[in-house]
Amino acid sequence: MSKKALIRYKTIDRCLCDRSRAWTLADLMTACAQALAETGDTRKTAISRRSVQMDLELMRDENKGYHAPIVVVDKKFYTYADPHFSITKIPLTQHDCHEIHQIADLLAHFEGYAHFEEATLWIKQLRNKANGIENAALPNPSPATTAQNQQGETTLVEYYVDAPFVDDFLKKPVHPSQKVVSVRIDQRHLFSIEVVIDAQLEQHLLGFGEYLEIMSPKPLRLKLGTRIWKAGRHY
Repeated sequence: MSKKALIRYKTIDRCLCDRSRAWTLADLMTACAQALAETGDTRKTAISRRSVQMDLELMRDENKGYHAPIVVVDKKFYTYADPHFSITKIPLTQHDCHEIHQIADLLAHFEGYAHFEEATLWIKQLRNKANGIENAALPNPSPATTAQNQQGETTLVEYYVDAPFVDDFLKKPVHPSQKVVSVRIDQRHLFSIEVVIDAQLEQHLLGFGEYLEIMSPKPLRLKLGTRIWKAGRHY
């Protein structure tokens, strides 16, 4: 990760955290260019549309990026689906740790030089911190994510969640693969998951009641809709 890329990520994050205004792609390009100019770099600081689009995709990436819940509202404005999210609040990623190791390797070449003795301890602490994060145990899966351990062909399942309940789904996803696909003007969120469809998953989805609507695949939507209709006949 280059210094310029890190500045762009932090600038985009700062913009998306500022919900007092709506941010277009052009706005993010301008903000990134200004942030780079403020570093004193006299070289060209204009940011291309493609560069910011790639930055947004990397920030969304779960493995190489920050798994940022970036969504597009009204096909124009960028924001975080989770109003409390910020890349500065999340733990360091595996990719971040790799970058730390590279920095430590570079600094290690200066060990033994005059006036650099104190930095040796700092380099060791830096490596230990990165190793500790990389070796940290993963949290135990919640009952809502047990489908991730099942064998079989996965299917893309999409579902709408009503606005008042969106925060609950962001804090406790139905499945680790859950992503925000889009946001409607009424703040109804369309989520997607890649999962094995079985009786356990169907029962789990039904448990969310009337504030979750399955959109695809159609066979699952029809099956659950039929079950809800049959249950409704008893009341």
